[in-house]
Amino acid sequence: MLRSSASIRRSVRTSIAAVLVALVVAGCGGAYAQAIARGDKFAASGMWDEAAAAYEQAQKIDPEDGEAGIKLKQARKKQADERLAKGKSLIARGEIASGLAAILDAVKLDPDSTAAQAALADANAEAVREAEELLEKGEGRKAFELTTLVLQGSPRDPRAKRLDGRIRDELAEASYTRAADFEKRGKLGNALVELAACLEYRPDYRDARLRVGGVKLALEQELVFYVVLERFADTTTPHDLAQVLSVDLLSQSFDPKIPLRVVDKLPPGKASPRGVRLSGTFEGYRFAHDKDRVSRSCDYQCGIDRVPNPNYESTERRVAQEERELIDHEKKADEYQKEVDRYQKDVDYHQKDVDRYTSEVDKYRAELDKCQDAKKPGDSSSSCSSEESRLRSAQSSLDSARSRQSSPKSYLESARRKLDDAHEDVRRSREDLSRVKQELAGMNRINEVPRMCPHNYTSTVHTLAAEVTVRMTAEQLQDKTKLLDNQPFPYNTGAKDETFDAQPGRCSEVSGGDPLTLPSEKEVKIQLVTQAIRGVREKVMTSYDRHRQRFLADARREESSGLAEEAVEAYVRYLLSGPKSIDPKDQKQIGEFLARTKGFGKIDTLPGL
Repeated sequence: MLRSSASIRRSVRTSIAAVLVALVVAGCGGAYAQAIARGDKFAASGMWDEAAAAYEQAQKIDPEDGEAGIKLKQARKKQADERLAKGKSLIARGEIASGLAAILDAVKLDPDSTAAQAALADANAEAVREAEELLEKGEGRKAFELTTLVLQGSPRDPRAKRLDGRIRDELAEASYTRAADFEKRGKLGNALVELAACLEYRPDYRDARLRVGGVKLALEQELVFYVVLERFADTTTPHDLAQVLSVDLLSQSFDPKIPLRVVDKLPPGKASPRGVRLSGTFEGYRFAHDKDRVSRSCDYQCGIDRVPNPNYESTERRVAQEERELIDHEKKADEYQKEVDRYQKDVDYHQKDVDRYTSEVDKYRAELDKCQDAKKPGDSSSSCSSEESRLRSAQSSLDSARSRQSSPKSYLESARRKLDDAHEDVRRSREDLSRVKQELAGMNRINEVPRMCPHNYTSTVHTLAAEVTVRMTAEQLQDKTKLLDNQPFPYNTGAKDETFDAQPGRCSEVSGGDPLTLPSEKEVKIQLVTQAIRGVREKVMTSYDRHRQRFLADARREESSGLAEEAVEAYVRYLLSGPKSIDPKDQKQIGEFLARTKGFGKIDTLPGL
């Protein structure tokens, strides 16, 4: 039996999907197997860290497969054994912190190991004992590192908690005392770091947080970078550009997080201020407003035209075609119906012979059965031979009649199948004809089409252009060094817009007109001054960045000279004079230096204290 094309397509799609699924599964299985194999290879060599990493990768590839989980657990037990042995060895050599850290790793890798838990308890006791001795020797920071490590793995250890509290109190008190001393000596950077360390040990220690505010305020006052903006001259007419460039407007262009102040004069009594003095002149101002008339055109609807609908004629032709196809299908159906009727007559004709011979067979079989029932013991076997002969003859005739009927039956079945197909074609053809007739019924024979006409009009293009040159002079406040000496900086701006009157009844885009939207000359001047302010800001920030980088250079020089307190002062000033992000290398180096010298290396928290 032939399969339909739809069935074949479904089978092909199913086969392709099955192949894709198989490929995906095979790919995952391959990666999983490779990861397991790598882990087994590392495990065989005793490389348990590498083996655990490979088994963990396999587990991520296929979380449902239990093999990776089992092998990962075994590898971690081996890792824990190695860490445990290393930790005990380090503690035996007196390297308590390193040994405790290794044992903590062992407990994390194998939490169920009683040996690791016992070793951790012993290491904690040894670390607390060592911390107590260090505290007695005045080495509180080292003691604090030990108790912190103990509490990291055993946060409820009572002895470690008590000792940690004592250490925090002593370290906080020492930092607070040193901060007070530094503050008296005017070393505010050192005082701020010491107070930060104090708050790290005890966040609520006495009035440390209040003192941080006072120290930071004093530091910020020292760090202020002044921009003295002298009144700019103005040779333009009218003389109003310089009036826009004000202290308030320039101040708004700077990040408020940096210690920079724009003033018209220095505060009284300010000795050796850091910053720059700016002065300058606006000159060469030019403003132009040009107009050009240009011709434009557009199309608008000026009427309606009635034209034949081309789709109507094509649909009429489709209706006629569908009607012809329906007639053809109906004719074929009639022909097949005649074939069915003809073959049905043949079958019926032969069926009469089949029925007659069937009746004879039944009759002669009954006579044979009666004869055999009447036979007496001793009768010969041929006593019913005539009945048997008649039955065989009738059966032979029946078989011949059935054979003669088989061909007409086959022809009849074929004709009926053709008739069914023809009826289906007639049904589809009638549906197609009905659909096309509905389309035709919904169409207009004549369409109304908008008539478009051209419309010409005139538009006016307005162009604004303005320019000015700012001559700028800048000098450092401390040493009067000239940064800019009457240097010219040109600025320009402009705008363009098109306008035309409303023209009702024409194109939609011109019916309402286009009003002129151009900035006024005053607004254009503000744009020029805004550009000038950005230029001034750029020059100021260049000077400010050089000023800030000097703190970093000074700090590194003092650090290399072994002058830790002076280096801390410069580093803190560099950090507080932000807000630019610090290079990661510089951040790491400064943090390590402060941690080494002050016991506090979290430099990112200093600005927010």
